[in-house]
Amino acid sequence: MGALLDKLENKEDFTSAEAELADYVLAQIRDVSALTTGELAARSYTSKATITRFVHKLGMQNYTEFRLQIEREAMQIQRAQTLLGSNVIRSDFHYSDITSGISNIYNSVIQEVDDNLDSNAVRRIASRIMHAEIVDIYGAGIAYSLADAASFKFRTLGIPCNSYSGLNEHYIQMSGRKENRISILLSFTGRNPEMLHIAKYLKKNSEWMAVIGSPHGDALRGLSNEYLTTFNNRFAIGTDIISNSIALNYILDLLFLMVVARDYQKYEKNYREIRGLHAE
Repeated sequence: MGALLDKLENKEDFTSAEAELADYVLAQIRDVSALTTGELAARSYTSKATITRFVHKLGMQNYTEFRLQIEREAMQIQRAQTLLGSNVIRSDFHYSDITSGISNIYNSVIQEVDDNLDSNAVRRIASRIMHAEIVDIYGAGIAYSLADAASFKFRTLGIPCNSYSGLNEHYIQMSGRKENRISILLSFTGRNPEMLHIAKYLKKNSEWMAVIGSPHGDALRGLSNEYLTTFNNRFAIGTDIISNSIALNYILDLLFLMVVARDYQKYEKNYREIRGLHAE
């Protein structure tokens, strides 16, 4: 589920009236976005005052914001359920069936990532990358291959960038505290033990750090300066590794192109000069 629906599901610190209201919203999720405060109060046997307090408790400014967020997260669930019901892969599938399924995965993942991304956080991280003296990207397993590819892309822009599959304490200590060094950690689950170990070490050494991970990475979120959420993985077995890779790679490419856009004329000039050299 999305962040708001997760809160309704968990019911942490809810009163009995708030818990009943949460149960009603979850049971009637597709109808709630069309209800006024009074209509929701009548149908859930609560009051307008209870709903207003409840909405504020959930971190929303008003009922309209609550309603719109419920609608967004309900649409995310519907997209995922449609994809799950479309049988992305079966033993009797032919080439065209599989290409259609892959296209659905890409579209669904990217749409959900866009829905969950904090655009201001993306801008802040891109700005940090632009002005960084060194960028270190960490990832384990397949996430490391994405870190390595992203590192190569940033180096093509003249930005010193390294990729690591584990922590190198000697590198951190010997290179000293660098004001403009940033670290980016990648985690499919947001709970990878190696990434947690690295994050704790970087935090202890006062290193600036961004994490790209799932909505459930509370420990990593608490250690990072910025946290970019990928998506809730609800895809079928056999496609989860594909969807996770798409989500992480999409955000890394978004950061890369944000950096390119901010100094486009310089990068275009360099590109033309390199093409001219190859043409000679």
